[in-house]
Amino acid sequence: MPNQEQFELFDLALDACLRTDCQGVVLEANQAASSLLRVPCEALLGRPIWQHAPPSDRPDMEQHLTALESAEPGVARRWEMRLLTSQGEAEGRGNEDGLVDAAVAVAALRPLPGEQPDLCWLIRDVSEQKRGERALQGALAEAKEARDILDALMKYVPEGISIALGQDMTLTRVSSHGQDILGPHAGRSVREVLEEWKGYEPDGVTPIAIEDAPLVRAVRHGEVVEGREIWQETGYGGRIRLSCNAGPIRNAKGEITGAIVAWRDVTEERQAQEVVRRLAQFPGENPDPVLRAAPDGRLLYANEPGRRLLRSLGWPEGDGLPEPLDSLVSQAAQLGQHAPRPDGVLRAQIDNAEGRTFWMTLVALSGPAGEAYVNIYGHDITERKRAEDILRGSEARLQALLESMPVGISILDAERRVGYSNPAMAGILDLSVGELEQGSHARHTYLRPDGSPMSAAEFPSTRAFEEQRTVHDVEVGVLKDDGKLLWANVSAVLLPHDDWHVILSAADVTERIRARQRIEEQAALVDTMLGSIADSIAFYGPEAQILRTNAAADAMFGYVPGKPIASLAERSAQTRPRDEDGRYFALEDLPVMRALVGETVTCVAMAMDLPIGWKGPPTWASVSAAPVRGPGGNILGAIVTFTDITELRRAREVLEKRVEERTADLVAANQALQAEIAARRQSEAELRESELRFRQLAENIEEVFMLAEPEEGRLLYLSPTYEKLLGRTPAEVYPQPDMALEDVHPDDREKVVALWAGRSEVEEFRLFERSGAVRWLRGRAFPVESVPGMPRRVAGLMADITAQKEALAALVHAERLSTAGRMAASLAHEINNPLQSAIGCVDLAREDLEAGLDPSHYLVVVSEALARAARVVGQLRAMGRQWRQEVREPGDLKEAIDKVLLLTQKSSELKGVTVIRELDEDLPAVQLMSDGIQQVLLNLVLNALDAMPLGGTLRVSVEGSEQPRGAWVRLADTGMGIPADDMEHLFEPFRSTKTEGLGLGLFICHNIVANHGGRIEVQSQEGEGTEVRVWLPA
Repeated sequence: MPNQEQFELFDLALDACLRTDCQGVVLEANQAASSLLRVPCEALLGRPIWQHAPPSDRPDMEQHLTALESAEPGVARRWEMRLLTSQGEAEGRGNEDGLVDAAVAVAALRPLPGEQPDLCWLIRDVSEQKRGERALQGALAEAKEARDILDALMKYVPEGISIALGQDMTLTRVSSHGQDILGPHAGRSVREVLEEWKGYEPDGVTPIAIEDAPLVRAVRHGEVVEGREIWQETGYGGRIRLSCNAGPIRNAKGEITGAIVAWRDVTEERQAQEVVRRLAQFPGENPDPVLRAAPDGRLLYANEPGRRLLRSLGWPEGDGLPEPLDSLVSQAAQLGQHAPRPDGVLRAQIDNAEGRTFWMTLVALSGPAGEAYVNIYGHDITERKRAEDILRGSEARLQALLESMPVGISILDAERRVGYSNPAMAGILDLSVGELEQGSHARHTYLRPDGSPMSAAEFPSTRAFEEQRTVHDVEVGVLKDDGKLLWANVSAVLLPHDDWHVILSAADVTERIRARQRIEEQAALVDTMLGSIADSIAFYGPEAQILRTNAAADAMFGYVPGKPIASLAERSAQTRPRDEDGRYFALEDLPVMRALVGETVTCVAMAMDLPIGWKGPPTWASVSAAPVRGPGGNILGAIVTFTDITELRRAREVLEKRVEERTADLVAANQALQAEIAARRQSEAELRESELRFRQLAENIEEVFMLAEPEEGRLLYLSPTYEKLLGRTPAEVYPQPDMALEDVHPDDREKVVALWAGRSEVEEFRLFERSGAVRWLRGRAFPVESVPGMPRRVAGLMADITAQKEALAALVHAERLSTAGRMAASLAHEINNPLQSAIGCVDLAREDLEAGLDPSHYLVVVSEALARAARVVGQLRAMGRQWRQEVREPGDLKEAIDKVLLLTQKSSELKGVTVIRELDEDLPAVQLMSDGIQQVLLNLVLNALDAMPLGGTLRVSVEGSEQPRGAWVRLADTGMGIPADDMEHLFEPFRSTKTEGLGLGLFICHNIVANHGGRIEVQSQEGEGTEVRVWLPA
């Protein structure tokens, strides 16, 4: 029967949880399932779950349900499917509306005898993940395409472009056309190139000084140079005439960081202008169109490429020119009348019927006799125009990519104004894109990670401007107008452009921050629980100085928090510690001093005058002490526990005294029975007085005291503490002693019967309070001497140890969290690898689809990789569950080992450790506390891996044993081994040879194995390895 905590966990789980019968009819559903399917919980009950699947997915669901009929209980089947919400179901939609993508895990529950097993469903909405994956794949494809287009432009643009950065003017990038014309010069400095390849003025004779070169003028003086023509030597041995435009590149401060020069080869154009007449005489040799026309539009001459151009424009093979050449000639002729040659030049772009584009140059000239004419020169620029169109398309796709990204992006210009923001950034700041560009984001309050206000100067974008560097991963809190707080991870990237000066990215990390806060709260809870332990605990430094005490120790010794505590010698003189014989302890014989020299001391009875300065009866304590060691085995201090046993000793003394007095009274009564009736009456009066003292004692101790005659089935006495503990009065129990067994947990009743009958001296068992809460008790029974002929009597004490059990559970949970932390990095790799594999296979599958091939073999790999990641995450979540004291039940030891080996698989691979698994297939059923034994195995495997930092072999074997019946688990490594000095301290608490951890691993392992009724053994040889053997009873 699930308890209240399990019902709350079921109902408050973030994922949808349902319990159905074997046919899929819903029996229970939590709130997450109601929210996912948009159906009230009560409306889900009694409906088949397959009704929430679209018709196309129902056959697959039926196959899984059929397979579950023969599956072992607890073995889950996992698949992905779509679910139809109540909205989509009501409207009968067959498209994406009303559908959610879901990851489903279903396992059969262990049935009661004679009943069909129910099914447990865990459903997670992965719609956002699927949409994100699809968007990411599209974004990656578009980004790759944009990059390819930009590379293509630099490769195919028909002009030379060179970019120089830094005061040394290193040429960081040169277009392919520039490399082809001048020769390879990327990566060299401008000065080095100009010294090797000389430049000359347009006359071709006068050298150009390096400081007068366009690129140098732009870098040194910030000049913008336009239309500067020079003759430039090339790396191929010749020289060409270039028309250059150059300008400086400035950062946010206006400082010049480099320059860019764009140049084109105008050698042929200038030669054409200088030898127009020669071209007219030899036009047939020119591969480009060359024509001559009169101002009135009559064709005077055309070479063959020119005639092809005219025909492509619809020329009817006559003297006249087709449009638009006719109009262009008229314009050029008019331009020539108002400007002397060579300024009378007209340039225009025309398209022919074949879809090709030509750049036309028209020059108005006059002949020797003064006759006017227009020379027409054409150049095919179709490919360059296509490249420009591709560039514009690339810009559009880049815009679409930014709009679809899940990360917020804003682009700031050199004036720190927001020039662009994508929808994701607007969603993070709860503003429209227009409001962001108007600066409305400034009205929000921004916080540092510690919650204090963040000034504008600390914001990443401001720092990027001021410090002229990229600022990465700054956590910023955004306090919105409605009071909601959102946390974002913000980065600012500096770019050398006026309109794109800083790119600001922001990712919503609110949930990650909250998860971190929850972990910190859990750590604080562990400290709180340690402080709530009833026993007094003190931590001592290496000089026997007290470093820390819990509240119980402060109360016992009278310490005041914040005030200095006297030295050990001074405290010993004040409290006068002495043993049971009244001998005072020497300072070096005190448990803490013995622990500081490496000795473990347990249960030393000690009387002290407490609190300090007390002059009354002493306080008796059972004192235990253990050394606390550092990673190198050195002693860092000691932990000492004081258990107040004053009342226990007083009860024992009173009981002993009472027995002595009663025996004396009985002897005296027997001797004087016939002689003096009055003396017997006096003895009876003394007996009543003694019983009164006994009742006063029994009714005022915290333990439950019991006196019974087992053979007669009679309960003679039950102290009132029983009512305080369980809410049932002793008077209700006396007539029917078996009623007391009704309060005992069914699994523990045999233990209580054994105590009742005197067959056992000490047992731990559970009781149910009237409220239904469970409490742990430790019972001790001892026989009472009786007069011959009287029934045998048994006395017992029962003490509440619930707090001790809870403290142990807290320590185990802390160790499990520590273990999870140790494995976080390797588990991250273990999850990342299958995800990377899945991403790669999705890309390959997409390529197969585009090629018309079957991608199913890639999809199988994707499914297996994601299933593997899911298994690892499930194991990690199981490690994070709150540990509780379990009841042992038959369990699968091999399954527990396999789970641990799965969790540690990546750590083994990273450390180069080969794990050999040798499991006996014929093992007896072992009584297990599953969470506890898994914690033991995980600690032992991690310790073995830590002992082999340079690799090695870990052999894990399991085999059954007959005498006694049970199973041996052996873990043998080839690591560093354990020093002989450390062997005797292996199971001491808070002792560790590592820099991380709580030092509780082997201590908790020892306790868990002991609670199983088993034992743990260690054999080790330093430098050769260690073998740990754990025996568990069947």
